[in-house]
Amino acid sequence: RDYKVTGVQTCALPIFTDVTERMRIENALRVSEQQLFEAQRIGDIGHWRYLMDTRRFECSEAFYRIYGWDPAEFTASFDAIAAAVHPDDRDRMRTVRNRAGKHKEAYGADFRIVRPDGEVRFVHGEGRPEFDDSGKLVSFFGVNQDITEQKQIEEELLRERTRAELANRA
Repeated sequence: RDYKVTGVQTCALPIFTDVTERMRIENALRVSEQQLFEAQRIGDIGHWRYLMDTRRFECSEAFYRIYGWDPAEFTASFDAIAAAVHPDDRDRMRTVRNRAGKHKEAYGADFRIVRPDGEVRFVHGEGRPEFDDSGKLVSFFGVNQDITEQKQIEEELLRERTRAELANRA
């Protein structure tokens, strides 16, 4: 259909865009995100990123679950996470984190946390510092896994071994 506007003739042309590839990519992303969520749930692993400039944490739902926090009611912060680390493990964890940033290396450590309900859980954490192009430390990225059941089994095995050694000596 032609339109006349002040002596200028214009026409409307429909433009079609094939969005098949975009939809395929978006679907693949959704599937990948769901698989990551399930892997974290099954393995009891949560991920996090700490941004140095804003002092903000970005955490997965699984991370909140490990620490016993409700993400709708609690915002993770450096101070809150540091305070959740068992008092006897805080200095060691601070040393591990500072060394990783200073030496630009990844780290891994087992430590305990105290959840809001007072329950003590064992956690294995792994992280790595992230740097910008100029070498400035900009963030830390890591994962935490609840290993409480594994630690309880290890402790029970150690008790059984000690009992067996004592019985053997008797």
